[in-house]
Amino acid sequence: MTPLFGAGLVLFSAFPAWAYPTSIISIPTGETLSVGRLHFGLYGYPVGPSGDFSFNTGLFDGFQAGETKIGSLEFGFDSNYPQLDYDESMQKGLAFSLSAKLGLMTETDSLPAIGLGFYYLGVPSLNGTPNLSYLSMTKSIQSSGIDLGTYTAGLYRVSPLIDESLGFWAGVTHELPFNLSLLGDFTSSASPANSYGGSNVALCLTPFDAFSITSGYYLSNNREEPGDAAFLFLDYEIALGGKAGE
Repeated sequence: MTPLFGAGLVLFSAFPAWAYPTSIISIPTGETLSVGRLHFGLYGYPVGPSGDFSFNTGLFDGFQAGETKIGSLEFGFDSNYPQLDYDESMQKGLAFSLSAKLGLMTETDSLPAIGLGFYYLGVPSLNGTPNLSYLSMTKSIQSSGIDLGTYTAGLYRVSPLIDESLGFWAGVTHELPFNLSLLGDFTSSASPANSYGGSNVALCLTPFDAFSITSGYYLSNNREEPGDAAFLFLDYEIALGGKAGE
């Protein structure tokens, strides 16, 4: 595998670079981008095949329903960004992959944000990507005014072309002093026969508004032919019609 070093430009500086829809590192959250927020990205890993370009944006902010909003919509696409563990035969015919997320509800004081979506939907061929569908929930937790982190958990299903089983994921972001955030996520393998999945841990520095630097490490679930890799992302927010970060 050819060594590759990548960097990413990402919307919303409080979170790491996204290879997918609004996510922690690799797992989509229950949140969606608001209209007018744009994400452009260049990202990669030091080893293995890696992505070249990504784009995500909010298309609709949803309808107000009491304390929450329902029906928000986010859309995006990535150029060829195969899973590190996949061999070359799984990547043939892949030009780019699509992603979309429907916000079933936004977070309230007592309820989590819930998102339903898909990503890694390969175009023009579905044979080269996992084509994941998922349901994720995200909730921020505080106690006595102290931030205890923002937690995400969800279920995903890989395309029947690869695996018909359900998998799960979970992750957390936690703000630290000195404009730092600690990030981590885990994705299970949908079945023993499927090597998709792994763990990420990263540290994010936000030196000034709308820009952050995220560095971390990916540990593959496939220990027979692991695709473990360090990564580095540069994050930047673009907000049309308003100040980034608002």
